[in-house]
Amino acid sequence: MVNYGYECKGWSAEEKERLASELAKLLRPYDKMSPSPTIEVDGTYPGVRMRKLTWIPENELDELIAKADAIVDKIAKERKQ
Repeated sequence: MVNYGYECKGWSAEEKERLASELAKLLRPYDKMSPSPTIEVDGTYPGVRMRKLTWIPENELDELIAKADAIVDKIAKERKQ
């Protein structure tokens, strides 16, 4: 699981949904996996999470997380403007 709880602190529901939508695009290539990765918004914990990433190969997971981090940073910067 990758949790963007602290990064989303103070974000509106719309901003969290935007992040969730962008992260979901990153997970599309893994839709056929079983179990397939999912996105959770304000579920068990506040913020946005990518879950069920266990079966993604480590090198792909590292790249996926780097792209996800960049998306979070981009949205966070846009919030400050």
